[in-house]
Amino acid sequence: MPGYQAFSIHDLASGFRTNRDPWLLPKDAFEEMQDCYLRRGVLEKRRGFRDFGTFGTQIGPRIAETLATGDGTDKTFNGTLGTLTVIPGNISITATMTDDSVETITATVADPTILAGNASSDPAAGTINYTTGVWTLTYDGLAPKTGEDIDAVYHQAETDPIMGLPNYFNSGTDNLLAFNYTVGAKYNTSTKYFEDIRRYAIHFDNTDQAWVPTAGDIIEDATTGATGTVEAVVKEHGSATPDVDGWITLVPGTLAGGTFDSGNVIREKTVEGKLGVALADGANVAFTLTSSFDTNFYWTLNWDDIAYISNDKDRIHKWDGSALVPFHIDLSTPGGTGDSVDRCKLMFIRKSRMILAGTVEDGTAFPRRIRWSNVNSPGFWDADAFVDAETDDEIVGGGFIGDEIILYYKRSTWRVGYTGDSDAPFTQVKISDREGSSTQMGVTPIPPSVDGVNFLATVGPTSLVATDARDVREIDLAIPDYTLSLNLDALDMCYATVMAELEQIWFLVPSVSATTPDTILIYNYIEKNWATMGIAGRCLGQWRQSEAVILDDIVEVLDDLDYSFDDVSQSGGYPMIVMGDNTGNIRQMHYAGTDDGEDISFHAITARLNPYQHEGFMTDLGWIDFLIDEADTISFNVDFFADFDRIAAYQTSAITASDDDGRSDKSKTLKRLNVNAIADTHSLKIYNDASANMPRIHAMIFYFRRAGRMI
Repeated sequence: MPGYQAFSIHDLASGFRTNRDPWLLPKDAFEEMQDCYLRRGVLEKRRGFRDFGTFGTQIGPRIAETLATGDGTDKTFNGTLGTLTVIPGNISITATMTDDSVETITATVADPTILAGNASSDPAAGTINYTTGVWTLTYDGLAPKTGEDIDAVYHQAETDPIMGLPNYFNSGTDNLLAFNYTVGAKYNTSTKYFEDIRRYAIHFDNTDQAWVPTAGDIIEDATTGATGTVEAVVKEHGSATPDVDGWITLVPGTLAGGTFDSGNVIREKTVEGKLGVALADGANVAFTLTSSFDTNFYWTLNWDDIAYISNDKDRIHKWDGSALVPFHIDLSTPGGTGDSVDRCKLMFIRKSRMILAGTVEDGTAFPRRIRWSNVNSPGFWDADAFVDAETDDEIVGGGFIGDEIILYYKRSTWRVGYTGDSDAPFTQVKISDREGSSTQMGVTPIPPSVDGVNFLATVGPTSLVATDARDVREIDLAIPDYTLSLNLDALDMCYATVMAELEQIWFLVPSVSATTPDTILIYNYIEKNWATMGIAGRCLGQWRQSEAVILDDIVEVLDDLDYSFDDVSQSGGYPMIVMGDNTGNIRQMHYAGTDDGEDISFHAITARLNPYQHEGFMTDLGWIDFLIDEADTISFNVDFFADFDRIAAYQTSAITASDDDGRSDKSKTLKRLNVNAIADTHSLKIYNDASANMPRIHAMIFYFRRAGRMI
């Protein structure tokens, strides 16, 4: 019998493939790749995620709760809060002491789980778990007075699904926003939670009046007597008195004595100088999505330090970093305060004009319309500044290729052409009617690869497609039936983003039995291969952290970390992927070696291998050598399967990546598994279920020899 011949599988490139039966797949392809992927020729287990920030409501009143009652002697108390989950850092505890002084205990900035009092000597200390609500307090000086309550106030974290994680750019600073059904919030890098940006807002007209308030002023409704402290003033039209109208937002918690009502005079409280007239009742600015609008994600447009926000249900809003207020588009009086556009699906900037796509105007839907503003004037819109595509199709999603706007309709793809005519500057040109998009937020750019061509990809009704603005093509030829294997009724919930660090596109998709996305489909746009991750989520976003990670930021057990503190991914300015889920959690992805402290399970199933099958012979597998990264903490298991069996492995072996010869200068090590088995084909399942255990497999060298004839 001839000797064994080396059959090397290295420089892995094919990835997850379903376009052929497993015995016909390329030797470096995989039947399944779950929670691992190929990158630059290497099979890698994915990194995990961590909780990134708590999303909370702060516009309403805080929850008030009595924790205990003093007896003049006891100084140590403990218990559990009655309402969960609490926004980290958002708690204040007060008690009257035996000398009638009041000590206030709050969370420390460095570690919000540590509580500290404000007494000048021997301040109180304590701890709190914001998830479980368990707290402890120790008064080191005086004791709480007999019969006096120890009271806490705090805000509860939100648990509705996260429906958007856009960026807001202001003077070059990248701010991360988050939205659920009704709340908009901004990430606070100091406290590590998302602060509510909604406020009580009053729409006012200042025509012919002499005073416009500034932050800190107290205003009053001259009729109801309501008062409030001004946080910000947004001037919509006009730049100075006596001809200004716009919005006033109040500092949270300062509205008192009633409400500001439509038609009433607004004046300065202390001077009683008339400010203007309320154009509408004051109200808490809020969005109104519910579970009936599960596919109404938030679309955000940044222009001139203002974020314009649309969810295709509420009117467009705008936020300048201080005030979140409705955005008026008046088609009858350019620059007026009317609301002609009820909502829109998409927003873009092109040629210094704001462009809306898929509008609803005065109650009538225009699902194939684009409408544009005047040049450099987002507050001025002409009634006839629009064009409707000549189709009965409907706009679903869109994006840019270079400076061209691409619109994906349900069954077709179009581009927004620039005409150069100032009266009719834009038109819609059909690219293809072969395939459209099933999802608004599953549209994503594909950065140029070796061919230098930009594409815009999406999840279509039957396949994943991309356009270069000239044609539309399928990009899933390696996994041609993957889209059809999903829950087709939930494809409109797909979400996508670019993971530039790994040269990947991430598509959040719903498996056939899921009602919301429960899988991340990975596309390596350089090597053009696929993989999957079993992670559920609702939306994806990107953010560049402004400061490097320091030790105080690390919440994991140090032994569980699989990166060094000087890793580039921990540096200030490095891009990160964040993901919102169905219960209000926001997570940082591709971080450390656990899923928020839980083990990560991965597996990859190879093609069914036999180098002699085309000659009609079985094969004898003698042994396999694995070339892997060397590390004492790395290990994985290998199951061996014969022929078409996927249930009963004929052998299970374990590999550890420690350096057996004691050399410390090696980055890789070669590990051998002896097999000695004959079959029509052999395949492997490579897997582990562990924390901080991230195998990287560079090559698998099979040693085969010809066996008997296949029967």
